[in-house]
Amino acid sequence: MLRVPPPPLAKVTPLTLDSPSTAPVTRRSSSRTSLLQFVPNHHALYRRLLNPYPVRLRRSTDFGFFFGEIRKGKGQILRMVDRLVLTLAGLVAVLTFVVCKPTPPPYIECTDSSECGKDECCTIGLGRFTIPVCRRLLDIDEQCRPEHEAVSANVVYPDGNAINLTNVYYNFCPCQNHLSCSSSTGTCFDPVYHVDLNDIYDENNDDWSS
Repeated sequence: MLRVPPPPLAKVTPLTLDSPSTAPVTRRSSSRTSLLQFVPNHHALYRRLLNPYPVRLRRSTDFGFFFGEIRKGKGQILRMVDRLVLTLAGLVAVLTFVVCKPTPPPYIECTDSSECGKDECCTIGLGRFTIPVCRRLLDIDEQCRPEHEAVSANVVYPDGNAINLTNVYYNFCPCQNHLSCSSSTGTCFDPVYHVDLNDIYDENNDDWSS
């Protein structure tokens, strides 16, 4: 019986990274390739859709970082609460001051010169139960008192009302802001146009100098 020898085995060439593969390559369209490159990550896409803002950990077991982020957010909330409490406390203090400030009785015209008009001041007499009123500031050649300063006083009236007066003047107002009170004549004058006669009087010649 004739024996037929088996065909020789094909020489197997080992594949390396540098040697190209002899297997036929099936080319896919670019659209198919771009679509398939997202397939391995479909689980990540689903997780992102379910939780768009996840808390990412540095490591899977790094729970310290996770709780640190929680404490950080808690600290920001506490700071916001502190600011809100301070703001409310300031508003309460302002409202308390406004509400608790005593309202003067209707017969009191002013308790401070700032409550009067532009060219006025708050004046009070020297009597025991005198009532403060607003008066106008003195004009040129009107009688004034040098060093007429504003004062503060507490006045109690027969009906039991106690009034705190600030920045008020006794009897009359001072001169207007652009005027001064002469210490020699006791009248208001304008220092810009005022000429002191003592500067032009010559005592040696006993005569007026030009």
